Amino acid sequence: MKILFSSFSPEEVQINKFKSLGHEVIRYNWFSNKNEEFRLKTRHFQMYEDFLNFAQKEKVNLIYFCDYLNVPEFLLGELKVRPEFTPKIIFLMQMREVNRSLMRAQTIKELLDMPQIVKVMTFSMGLSNYPFPDTLIKVSANFSKIKNLGELFSEDPNFSIIKKESRELFSIPKDAFVILWCGRWIYSKGIDIFVDAAKYIDKDIFIFAHKNPAESDFDNSLVEKLIKNHPNTKFIIKHFDNMKYVYSAVDAVICSHRKICEYSESGIPSMAALVKIPIVAPNFNYFKEIIYRYKVGITFEAENVMALASTINLVKKNYNSIIKDAQFEKSIEGYINFEDIPKLVMESL
Repeated sequence: MKILFSSFSPEEVQINKFKSLGHEVIRYNWFSNKNEEFRLKTRHFQMYEDFLNFAQKEKVNLIYFCDYLNVPEFLLGELKVRPEFTPKIIFLMQMREVNRSLMRAQTIKELLDMPQIVKVMTFSMGLSNYPFPDTLIKVSANFSKIKNLGELFSEDPNFSIIKKESRELFSIPKDAFVILWCGRWIYSKGIDIFVDAAKYIDKDIFIFAHKNPAESDFDNSLVEKLIKNHPNTKFIIKHFDNMKYVYSAVDAVICSHRKICEYSESGIPSMAALVKIPIVAPNFNYFKEIIYRYKVGITFEAENVMALASTINLVKKNYNSIIKDAQFEKSIEGYINFEDIPKLVMESL
């Protein structure tokens, strides 16, 4: 079989796996030989249009998208204007944005009804009692074409970096109780809620705050306020190909999401489970199911500064008992490795 692999998000391991299964794999990198200024001026519909044109030219049998379908509207539009398009399509997407918009859910529904779409592989909403966003249910999407993968990991769950080495890397006190706040420093993620809560977090708790330099939406005054509210804080701006270095350095991780994220989900619980650290998260269905079922942390009342601070203090106070009862392995046993995707793709045909 001749397979076209999207290169919006390159995964060499997966391409090699497809080849090892006896398939011819070609790759279309739309960004190749284009300068940075050009990339900044592009639109996703241009990528999809050129990509599908390339697929027709190469006469491929199957297309695998691995850009997580950031803009399903453009893919749907492209397929609607070319009814003669015959290659089958399997794509990997995130569910986390679907539940915030009925329009986005309707787009997914229409895509699932397109004859070219064989399977949609999803991740992050892999829990048995919380499998699909409510919006997809409301629009009566065809769930038979959706395969939940849980969360995806590109490496063995046993991290090679131990806590001692990670703390030395970031100059974090080796004997301190350390909490982590990482993610996008934006309103919906509740960074300002955490910054305000820091004033009431026990001062012997060490705060480790991380930001990816690729994120443009950032208020530097929040860093200043965080350090003012809790002097025992270390802030770092650095990109990591794998966040194991960050997670393995701490004792617990904090999610302070606002209610706007109530029907979304997060990749943080799975990363925390891999390094066997508890999470503090708002009392949303997604977080509650993970935390209550597997006893891997404590929830707090969403958008409540004092509740967040007191819950963090409670985690430190009861840390040994939480670790004793937590079922970290069970909480991620349904997740798959990135390397398993090619086999799952071929099984879907």
